[in-house]
Amino acid sequence: MRTIGALGAIDPHRFKDAISDTTDTAVTNAKATSSTGGTNANAGSIVNKGGEGTHRTGNPHVRKADGKLKKKKKQQRPQQNVMTEKQMEPLVGGIPTDSYGTTFSNDGYYTQLSVNALLRILENTNDTTFHREAVEALNHMFAPVQNACAPFLDRVVPAILLAMDVAPAGGSEFYISALVRLVSIARQLVRPFLEPIFKLFSAESLGSERQQSTSIGLIEALAEALSGDFGPHIATVLPFLMAIIDRDSSELHQPTLRALPALQILSPSLEGYLFLVMPRLIGLLDIAITPIAVVEETLRCIASIVGAVNCGSFSSRIVLTLVRLLQCSPPLELQTAAIDVLCTMMEQLQDEFVLFMPTIKLVMSKRGIDEHARYERYSRLLFMGRLVPKEPPRAQSRIQGDAAQAAAAGPALGHSGDGLAKQEVGVMQLRRAWTSKPQ
Repeated sequence: MRTIGALGAIDPHRFKDAISDTTDTAVTNAKATSSTGGTNANAGSIVNKGGEGTHRTGNPHVRKADGKLKKKKKQQRPQQNVMTEKQMEPLVGGIPTDSYGTTFSNDGYYTQLSVNALLRILENTNDTTFHREAVEALNHMFAPVQNACAPFLDRVVPAILLAMDVAPAGGSEFYISALVRLVSIARQLVRPFLEPIFKLFSAESLGSERQQSTSIGLIEALAEALSGDFGPHIATVLPFLMAIIDRDSSELHQPTLRALPALQILSPSLEGYLFLVMPRLIGLLDIAITPIAVVEETLRCIASIVGAVNCGSFSSRIVLTLVRLLQCSPPLELQTAAIDVLCTMMEQLQDEFVLFMPTIKLVMSKRGIDEHARYERYSRLLFMGRLVPKEPPRAQSRIQGDAAQAAAAGPALGHSGDGLAKQEVGVMQLRRAWTSKPQ
């Protein structure tokens, strides 16, 4: 913090150059003065030779008055103060540098000064050594102040993206994680700066699995920050998520398992994009070639989408695929998840679902699924005309889940939600760091 406080001091190299410029100017003025004096002296000699002699043998009272006038002009001439001239140069953001070691009553001064110092580090693309530390410091400063970070976002977001562009290979993952944290802090305040952020989600360049997971986390953070207004941006991120699912050739399908919860969060915005999403999700329900964990997560994703938007055009494909899944005698957890999806579809389709009920009842009887409490209750309510669709529960992102767990365990462990030790940073800490002097 002392280092951050001292970053506003005058650059010694610039001060040295300023002294050199001042010395050169003084020498030039001295030479010009001596040259002018020599010319005047020669002129006086010529005049004396001509018999006038006004300069050397003139009136002594005139010489005395002339000397007083020169002395007065010399006193009135301002002396060049290099420190004053250099210190009055404002930093980026309009903060003067002539304030080292002083105390200001404006609380925003210290935050702005520190942010400007960190941004100068990020904007220096020739030296990327301290870019990570600068980004971490910015997020660490913004976390306590929350909405007070709004005046700096127009420079912080481009600076982080610039640092990501000049980062070495494999270094972009860190900066995407920093953007996730920044979006989680600023939330609605990031709306004016979404365009350059959404350019990161390109279906052509997915990156490594870890980078894909981090990018999906950024999508989840943006969806949470926009609070249901994600619809205009769904066309940008959906091809990215579908490309991750299509190109996942790993044994455990970890990228797919990471992309499916993001689709659950985006489910209210998928009204016009079911033709792009549903065929892929239905294809993942083949238990013969898909791991059980992926099938279970896919069933949760389908249930979330069915509960959020009208899936009537895909109802037959979904129901028949679930029936085939039940015929394969899946494990109990998959069996329960599949019937839960059927219950959700019954809520949405109402009377149209009656067409599928005989087939579902036949398969359940053959596979020994005598009864399912929720399915039986919903069937009775449907025939009585009393089945009312319920508001689907809102999907929770992994960030929120981790934050909730950390909030519960934080007081006991002494850690914050991001895994770091609790350390509150605010205006008073920045003020003490700025006013402290190095030992």
